[in-house]
Amino acid sequence: MTTGDSGNRKVEPASRAAPAIEQDSIHDYDDESIEVLPVINLLLRKRGLILKPAALLALAVGLFTLTLPPAYTATATFISSGSAGSASAALGREADADLSLVAGLTEYYQALLQSDEFLKSALKRQYSNGVNKPPAGLGAAPPDEQALEALVGSLKAEKRISIEKAKASSLLATILMLKVSGRDPELARQMASNVLAELSAYGGDARTQKAIKDRDFIQDRLNETAARLRSDEAALAHFSMRNRKIVTPDLENEKTRLQRSVSVQEGIFLDLGKELEAAKIKVQENSSVLQVLEQPVSLKTGPKRRLYLMLAFFFGLLFFSARIIVRDWWSRLDDSNIQERELVQHLMEIREESLGAPRSIVQYVLSAAPTVVSRIQAYRRRLRSRRA
Repeated sequence: MTTGDSGNRKVEPASRAAPAIEQDSIHDYDDESIEVLPVINLLLRKRGLILKPAALLALAVGLFTLTLPPAYTATATFISSGSAGSASAALGREADADLSLVAGLTEYYQALLQSDEFLKSALKRQYSNGVNKPPAGLGAAPPDEQALEALVGSLKAEKRISIEKAKASSLLATILMLKVSGRDPELARQMASNVLAELSAYGGDARTQKAIKDRDFIQDRLNETAARLRSDEAALAHFSMRNRKIVTPDLENEKTRLQRSVSVQEGIFLDLGKELEAAKIKVQENSSVLQVLEQPVSLKTGPKRRLYLMLAFFFGLLFFSARIIVRDWWSRLDDSNIQERELVQHLMEIREESLGAPRSIVQYVLSAAPTVVSRIQAYRRRLRSRRA
């Protein structure tokens, strides 16, 4: 019994040892994992070192935005009437689908806004009356071509004039939005009005050019046919007056020929009249390209001070929070740990290299300066010898 009891007492510690080892391993794993609660406590304890610098950074950004010039954008919406074929023909391709009308018209007007001649014509409209303000960089007098080209280049580079789709209501009417940005609200509004007027004039001329040519061609053909018809009718009337009684086959054939000529000219005249009316209707339909829904209105769009303040404060919180966490981690590094000691050594080397980089660059420039000066002097001497 005693032996059995002693055996049982010896086995019990062994059976309890396994859970103890398991608990130790779990405890070690928890020590090596990153705990969020200590980091939160650290940030809350050091909140003064985070909130105050972030607020100062946001204040500095806010003061900087006060120096930025205001920006205004004049917007206007208009309807461009037409068909997918006409818009695609202006772009040099055929419409593949009904939805191509929206993209075709948008690309068509965007291509117009990238045209130098179109922008020059829109700028010249500023001088059509004495009420409009002259564009920035130009005087009150009409500018020359060189000044216009410079201003057109700046408009295209800064993308201050743009057109985008506002809404596609149907296949026959596409609502587009024109945007003109600038630092003067009145100038932006006037430029938007002038661009709309130029779009209407240019678009109408471009879209109705073929229709006008067809109409003029049909009108000329109709005039020629009318003249021939009058001539044939006069010839037939003269023949009938001279030959009231037709007694020979030759006279009968001549009368038949004259009547047939009159009938042919009458048929051509009627067909051309119908085509002329259709051409006139087509010209009228294509001439009404733009219909302004909302006149240009200038609104202030910048600078976005509230957005800049929020971003500055947010990134300030991130930066100074990271700084507090890194400094706390740095203070907890153990010199007895080989890996941590090696990490500290590498970081110190990087710091010394970053501090010594400007010094090395200055030393290199100073060392190379005499060589550069001597080469310049030698080049000047060669130029003088050649001139002599």
